[in-house]
Amino acid sequence: GLAPDSFEATHQLLLKKGYKHAQILQAGLALAKDTSMVHIYDRFRGRITFPVTDGLGRVVGFGGRALSSDQQPKYLNSPETPIYQKNQLLYGFHQSKPTIKVNKQAVVVEGYMDYLMAWQDGVKNVVAVNGTALTKRHLTQLKPYIEELVLSFDMDRAGQEAARRSFELTQDFEFIVKVMILPSGKDIADFVLEQPGDLKGLLAGIRLFADHFYEDLFVRFNKNSPVEKRKILAEFALLIGKIKSSVERDGYVRRLASDLAVPE
Repeated sequence: GLAPDSFEATHQLLLKKGYKHAQILQAGLALAKDTSMVHIYDRFRGRITFPVTDGLGRVVGFGGRALSSDQQPKYLNSPETPIYQKNQLLYGFHQSKPTIKVNKQAVVVEGYMDYLMAWQDGVKNVVAVNGTALTKRHLTQLKPYIEELVLSFDMDRAGQEAARRSFELTQDFEFIVKVMILPSGKDIADFVLEQPGDLKGLLAGIRLFADHFYEDLFVRFNKNSPVEKRKILAEFALLIGKIKSSVERDGYVRRLASDLAVPE
């Protein structure tokens, strides 16, 4: 759970346990100053560490969170290795899989602490991405177990854009995609700390992502302005063009035409 503030504590311990320099470097637990592989130093120093497991519960990498505010980066992940690929690993998937299977629903969050705090607050059908965007390989892992995918990203502009890209990816999987809206400026870890026990209530109020995206456009833009009406059309066209279901697509076209007073 802790990487000491030392350049050699981890790799020296591993050497004593019989591992070779090359193995320690290949696992991403150390870095080499030169090609000799003798002068190496620990990758994770002065950090809380989170073991990352694969779908079978085997530890394949680590994430490390800085303990001091001036330490950069705030989060440091294992590099890509033969057994650790960020674009296909979901943090906590092994632990959450039983609840995900029962609920047929997975809540996707952005980081280790969001996952752990959601779990601690009783929401156990949760997984986290590991310092990367949601990918098709992530969704392929979830496909056998779920019908509904819930996105819980920061709802600033960057978070909205990440959620939109994730929604587009899901169209090949026929998931029902919903979104959990947190109070402005909060992530799940903050929310649980400040309002313990309330996360299940937020989850009960989830709504379709496309509905949220649609209604947010009418908050951001004035539908009575010809210029801003065009912006609403342009932005929603990006989303509507990705929706595979013709029934859903036609429904949003009719709704948009009515709300903007333009022909379908």
